[in-house]
Amino acid sequence: MRITIKNIVCDRCRTAVSHLFQRLSIPLEHVAMGYVDTVAELSADELELLDRELMALGFEILKDKNEQLVERTKNIIIGQAREDAALTLKLSALLSEELGMDYKSLSHLFSKIEGKTIEKYYLAQRAEYIKELIDYNELTISEIAYKLGYSSVAHLSSQFKQTTGMTPTQYKNDQNKERRALDAL
Repeated sequence: MRITIKNIVCDRCRTAVSHLFQRLSIPLEHVAMGYVDTVAELSADELELLDRELMALGFEILKDKNEQLVERTKNIIIGQAREDAALTLKLSALLSEELGMDYKSLSHLFSKIEGKTIEKYYLAQRAEYIKELIDYNELTISEIAYKLGYSSVAHLSSQFKQTTGMTPTQYKNDQNKERRALDAL
């Protein structure tokens, strides 16, 4: 049985969800970004208990098909935003191909449910990844631009400033810098 779960956005999330299923003695086949596959169908009571326990951890079972589609979209975007190179396909083409849906319809649905465009969501995710790389202090801004497939440092800086309101250097030097959780973007 596939259960779509909101906010499984990283490996730690997957681990937390796996541990919950173990604690509840619900056998799993697979835990992925945005969903789990159980070995057997769950009863209504089991699903209700699971939903309560997931909510206590900051997750949520998505029952609505449109919300499930948006969650799958977000998980694909998060994965792409954290890639170490530029997109080989346009984001619109990638999402259409992965989700088997017309991009215009997907974009409209995403904006309606999330209150922001797919592109703004992608750029916000990308900016958070850049912040993470800056915070590690292992790479220069120039090396980050190269690693992430930007055509230049200026392009990375421009996009970062447009999204965050500051340049990467300003962020690096900011004593009060804050990063946001991936599921809060």
